[in-house]
Amino acid sequence: MKESLPNYLRSYRQKSGLTQDEIAFLMGGTYGSTITRHEEYVRIPTLETAFGYAAIYREDPRVLFAGLYEGRLRLVMRRADTLLAKLPSDRGSQIGGFLQGLINDPDSYLVPCDQSEC
Repeated sequence: MKESLPNYLRSYRQKSGLTQDEIAFLMGGTYGSTITRHEEYVRIPTLETAFGYAAIYREDPRVLFAGLYEGRLRLVMRRADTLLAKLPSDRGSQIGGFLQGLINDPDSYLVPCDQSEC
């Protein structure tokens, strides 16, 4: 399986035809240098900024930041497995199903939505 890039901000910006300075302006900033740092994986944007990118490019943040999302997802899945193994049996019976869901089908909570509902 091909590994995703940490983010796809540059390709989305290039498709939009906007400059880094123009994206910075839309985000409430002044200079494109911050956008450069995000596009070159030097800095991870804040959650608020990631939502700004999602709004501008009209794309799910999990797609824009695919590599970051996939890396965090793998970490959570591994740690859920470790936690499940460490739990005493009474606690495991309480939250075991939840943790198994995280391990086996972490994206099960995702449901496609109609654009008018999102």
